[in-house]
Amino acid sequence: MQVHKRSKGAQLTDTLLWAASFVLLVLSFVLSWGPPPHLGPAFDWSDKVWHFAGYGALCGTVLLAAVWRPGRGGGRFAGAGLRVAALVLVVAWLTEALQAPFHRDVQLLDAGADLAGVMVGFVVWRVIHKETQPAVPGSRPKQSADRL
Repeated sequence: MQVHKRSKGAQLTDTLLWAASFVLLVLSFVLSWGPPPHLGPAFDWSDKVWHFAGYGALCGTVLLAAVWRPGRGGGRFAGAGLRVAALVLVVAWLTEALQAPFHRDVQLLDAGADLAGVMVGFVVWRVIHKETQPAVPGSRPKQSADRL
């Protein structure tokens, strides 16, 4: 088995991405199961915006940490991009469904915002992945890091 040495900067980047993913996950639990948060100015759809942004960010950071990121290439779960995004969505929907025991409202629109955020996080990650892959002249397009 060949061991790849990574620079301290690459190790720090990976550590920060995993830490950000963990913080976003814990934050989603606290904000979903704790007292209703009052984040920023309230408007009709502010809760949906937070669901969208939070789960989009969580999906993006987990994909960058676990699957692939620029400068490093494949991660620990290379090739599992779609499955990782689906796992984030399952966590989001379970978190939403489990709000009832905490005397919080379970809302389908929140679940829709979660889905939209995860989808955008995944699509942005895929675009970054595709745009940063070097093109080899005269060859067929390279298979993506995510096998659909």
